Order: sequence, then structure tokens, then C-alpha cells
Amino acid sequence: MKKSIFVLCVSFVLLSAKQISFKDQNDNMVILNEPPKRVAMFPIPHASLSIAIDAGPKRLITINPTAKKALSEHILGRIFPSALNLSTSGIGADFTPNVEELIKLKPDFALQWGHTSSDIVEPLKKTGINLAIINYRGNEENALEWFELLGNAYDKKERVDEILSHRKSVFERIKSYVVTKSHAKSPKILTFYGRANSFQANGEGTYQHYAIKLIGAQNAVNFKGSKIISTEQLIASNPDIIILSSFDLLMPKDIYKNALFKNISAVKNKRVYKIPFGGDRWDPPTAESHFAWIWLGILAYGEDFARNFNLIDEMKKGYKILYGYDLKASDINEILRVDENKISSNYNF
Repeated sequence: MKKSIFVLCVSFVLLSAKQISFKDQNDNMVILNEPPKRVAMFPIPHASLSIAIDAGPKRLITINPTAKKALSEHILGRIFPSALNLSTSGIGADFTPNVEELIKLKPDFALQWGHTSSDIVEPLKKTGINLAIINYRGNEENALEWFELLGNAYDKKERVDEILSHRKSVFERIKSYVVTKSHAKSPKILTFYGRANSFQANGEGTYQHYAIKLIGAQNAVNFKGSKIISTEQLIASNPDIIILSSFDLLMPKDIYKNALFKNISAVKNKRVYKIPFGGDRWDPPTAESHFAWIWLGILAYGEDFARNFNLIDEMKKGYKILYGYDLKASDINEILRVDENKISSNYNF
């Protein structure tokens, strides 16, 4: 009897030692008996975050179709070819779960957005799948919490610390640069993506706005969130720099050839740029956001910023940390969209 009790106690201790517990961004307690092996990843950027943390897609069983498209068309799919075989079953591009299809895949963990609608969360709760909720708040603190949450869930806190150390170093150096430099004439920057006959610009509370303010520049629009603006409003905002989103096919040449835009400062001075696309997009918060900050700073301040930050060196260092990959010159040109951006001013890195 005593022996049985001893074995039971030891078994309980061993089980407890494996157990993982953490709070998600909705303050729900998530309890896992072990690191998940079959993850359903609903948010778009978290597929690449997971791949970076794990040095591969081994834990992922299904991802958002938009994330799969990015893998298929850009460098991360070449670095990790097995990621091209990932399923998108059970996950809609709008994050809506198809519960019947999802259950067939037998996930033991799912990550889902919580800030949009309960309609994409409640069906998952009813499945009994271990679920963690994250939110988008448009700042770096929020993005760091995403990494830390996956580090907790995967029991890979040390790996996350390794990834974030480089990112945090760049962040602090940029903050120091902005504090020590006086930019009385800091440029006005407009970031947007094209709609059918209009543009969706990014205001306060978006990560694009956060990046603009981080480098000490000004946002050309003065509103909260992302909003559709008309051609007339775009012209009236008169940005010094225009950054085109990675979520559409709009290119600098399209802006330059539109006669309606000819008097906008960014157009007159050829300062319209398509944002880079590496292992993931550079405009929302992703594993490569720190490269985007440097890129934007160089476009805003030119050689003065570039003397303090070498984008190519930081990318090479970062890709080695993130993906264990040695970037080639051809990779860098592709990521920075040199062919699309070379018609714009001072596109030299």
C-alpha cells in the first residue's frame, strides 16, 4: 500500500513538473500538460514567429491562408521548404474557424485573435482545444508579449530571450538616437494600402504609427486607427514620405504616374517606397520589425541615421539569429524590393 502511494505521489510530481501555465492577453489562465505538438495558428504573423522560435514549422499543423501565401511567395518558404506543405484547413483568411475541419487535424493548442469579434473565439472554446487569446494594440510592448506567450507555451523561454535580445538592442539604440538628435524638421510620413478607389491610412494606435513615432518622425494623418481616406484627403495630408503597404500590389510607379498626386511633397521629391517583405511583412508587428525601424529611419534621415545603423549588417545578424540563415546579396535585394524602389530617391543601403 505504501509503495502504491509512493508511486502515485512520484507520478503526480512528474506530471506537475511538465505542466505549463500562463495567462493569455485576455487574462485567461492557460494550462498545458506539456508543450503542444500540434498547433493551429489563426493570426497571420504568428506562423513566422512560431517558425523562428522553433527553427522550423514542425509544431504547426495549420496556419492562416494569408500566412501560407506569404511563405509560398517569399524567402521563408525557401529557408524552410517543409513549411510549404503546411495546411490551411479549418482556418479562414478572416480568422473564422471551421470547427469540423479543424477537429480532423487533432490540434492540441490554438492561438486566436481576441480583439475583433467573439464570433471567431466562441466556437473554438466549445471544442475543448487548449486555446490562448492574443490582441492587437499597435505597440512594441504588445508584440513582445506575443513572443513571450509562445515562449511560455512552447517551453522555449531561453530561445525567445535570444531572439528578443537583438530586437531590444536595436530598439534602445533608436530611442537613444532620437533623444540625442534634434529633428526640428522631422518628416511627415504617410503609410497606407490601396483600396479600389481609395486608400486606407494608418493613424494613432496602429503599429505603423508606432514605428513612425519611434524614429522621431510625424504621422501625416491625425486620427486613431486605420481609416479610408479619399484622394483629396491624401493630397491634403501632403506627406514628405509615402510608405506603401505589403498587403497590396500598389507600387511607387503607380503613385508617380497618377497626375492627381503630382504636387504632393513625397511625389515631387520621389520619396514613395514599397515596404520590404522578408520572412514576413515589415509593416505589422512581426519577427522582423526591428529591420523595418532601421529602414524607415534611413529613409527619414538619410546618412545621419545610416551612420549609426547599418541595415544590411543588422539584417544578416538578425536572419542568423531568427532562422539560422546566411543572407545573400540577392536575398537582400529581393527583401528590400530594390527593383520596385530604385526609381525613388536615395534608395541605397
